[in-house]
Amino acid sequence: MDEFTREGLAIDVTKRLTSEEALRGFVWQEDAERRSGPRRVEGTPAGWRSALAYARERLCPDGDKQPQFHAHTRPVGKLKHTQSLSVDGFEAGCHTFASTMLPPAFLGVVIWEFSLKTTRDMCAIASPRFPAAKHRLVAPRRTLLLLVALALTMIPRLPAEESLLPSWNEGDTKASILDFIARTTTPGSADFVPPAERIVVFDNDGTLWPENPLPFQAMFVLDELSRLAPEHPEWEEDPSISAALRGEVAAVLHEGPGAGAMLIEATHAGMTTDEFASSVRRWLATARHPRFDRPYLQLAYQPMLELLDLLRDRGFTPFVVSGGGADFMRVWTEDVYGIPPHQVIGSYGKVRHEVRGDSPVLVKTGGIELIDDREGKPVGMHRFIGRRPVAAFGNSDGDQAMLEWTTIGRSPSFGLLVHHTDADREWAYDAEPTSTGKLVTALEAAPRRGWVVVDMARDWNVVFRPAGAR
Repeated sequence: MDEFTREGLAIDVTKRLTSEEALRGFVWQEDAERRSGPRRVEGTPAGWRSALAYARERLCPDGDKQPQFHAHTRPVGKLKHTQSLSVDGFEAGCHTFASTMLPPAFLGVVIWEFSLKTTRDMCAIASPRFPAAKHRLVAPRRTLLLLVALALTMIPRLPAEESLLPSWNEGDTKASILDFIARTTTPGSADFVPPAERIVVFDNDGTLWPENPLPFQAMFVLDELSRLAPEHPEWEEDPSISAALRGEVAAVLHEGPGAGAMLIEATHAGMTTDEFASSVRRWLATARHPRFDRPYLQLAYQPMLELLDLLRDRGFTPFVVSGGGADFMRVWTEDVYGIPPHQVIGSYGKVRHEVRGDSPVLVKTGGIELIDDREGKPVGMHRFIGRRPVAAFGNSDGDQAMLEWTTIGRSPSFGLLVHHTDADREWAYDAEPTSTGKLVTALEAAPRRGWVVVDMARDWNVVFRPAGAR
């Protein structure tokens, strides 16, 4: 490879295509049986170009040998094409794109010509219709430069790094998150994590939405107790239920982990799971938060919604791991967080199967199977995920065991705590919360464990999505 190629176009454009943003949207696969054999990258056109740079670096580390390229363009409709590239056994593929926006044949010729023509080599361009067709690309150097520049201007630009997580202020916290995501999703990185292992877990109350003046599930319990109490005079004999009926829910929640879930199971015994889900939906349709006067489902933290979207975009699978009731959360988490019910782990009660008429049902029986809080969280993750996460996000001492299980003795891994420091836009608390969310021991452990601590007032320029926005 001559000096012009190595120091000019090759290195300059390679740097551009191996940036963190150029790797966006990958699904990386490797042949497990042939580690030195064909590899495959599927993604956006940006990922396609990045694979080209990876091939250059990995297949030709000494710069002595120019890889052999074969570009493949295949129509999949009148206005759509797919395109792929083979490089000495390395195969890169891009998803379908509109021909009217990005002419595939032109892009393929120009990019591959850039890779080869400065050394006057041959580029074999094949298609399903003409598998043996070959074209000699002998454009003069000046024309080559113009074509490369033109091709790059036609490629849709991806968001710049500063446009990621827009509700997060620039600083160490945001940089730490983006650095972890980049390191674990960049093929060839020492910290690369295969997509199947990219499990991330989030606490719910206080991490993804507020938990004051009471956790939202507790607000639901209060309203349900008031609605159902006339039918259950025996509840007066239960200390926890009678205290909740007197409005002392915060005191009940201080009794220990899972107290809210136990109230739900005790007060909804005999209901089918479908009937319970319907009661949750009815409540959410009309209930409004006492401070913000907005429906509860509109109070998810905007910065955390952006983080969930970014993680999913980079191939991570998020789970909710909460001390709240699993049946309560599974009704709405997909609509609010994009997390489907089977990725929600929470406290749950005993149920039994019955057939009523011709319909099978599950009936709540009033007992507790798992309190998914504190040390119960690693147990729940082991039981329902079967794989330790690579990242955990929480906000309280109740999440400390979850972060420890995720991060201690494991690399790469990431732990984050949301510290509520914004009394103006939300609440400020740690050692003395209104009800739940005490943060003392986990906050003390954070520096030693390398966990990132979000200062809500400092790190978030927005807390909630504007009213009415979707």
